[in-house]
Amino acid sequence: MISQSLDLVQKMNRGMKQDLLQKERIVDNLAEPITIYLSKLSREVLDDAESNKLVCLMHSVNDLERAADHAENIMYLAQSKAENRLEFPDTSVEELGRLSSAVREMFNGIVQAFAEEDTEKAEEFQFQEHSVDEMASQFRNNNIVRLNNDLMKPQAAVVFIDILTNLERIGDLANNVGYAIRGEISKL
Repeated sequence: MISQSLDLVQKMNRGMKQDLLQKERIVDNLAEPITIYLSKLSREVLDDAESNKLVCLMHSVNDLERAADHAENIMYLAQSKAENRLEFPDTSVEELGRLSSAVREMFNGIVQAFAEEDTEKAEEFQFQEHSVDEMASQFRNNNIVRLNNDLMKPQAAVVFIDILTNLERIGDLANNVGYAIRGEISKL
């Protein structure tokens, strides 16, 4: 979904948009019964390790569902960009590409670590969160400079910032899942 939403920023495609919306509904429809099931499990007699793992799983389900929501947000921003015929300068496109790649790599790595229950891999990908935050901050500042120099229309600048913010939040959510994989409940 993240990749699809970012592809839509480059070129709006009605079929891809509908596919993304369908996937978002599927994620929502899966998150609820999984959470209900985990809640039922929490009523069972569990040792501390099982109880901690259950809490981590519940947080992860919520964080992954929220990441899907951010992908949907990006899709709506892409739609606004297309409908209003907004253009990003080449430097903005390049920055968006860099941040998108970093977030996708981090998110995919965390999801793989989750599937494999690999705490070392989770920690490795969590280290990327700081660089994602730094990039997003720098690109916001660059965007303001472009706006002040009339290199970008104000409405395009707002859409660009909103996309950066959603990507940064996806990175934050991936980082949270990394903490869950590693069993660090206090950081969730």
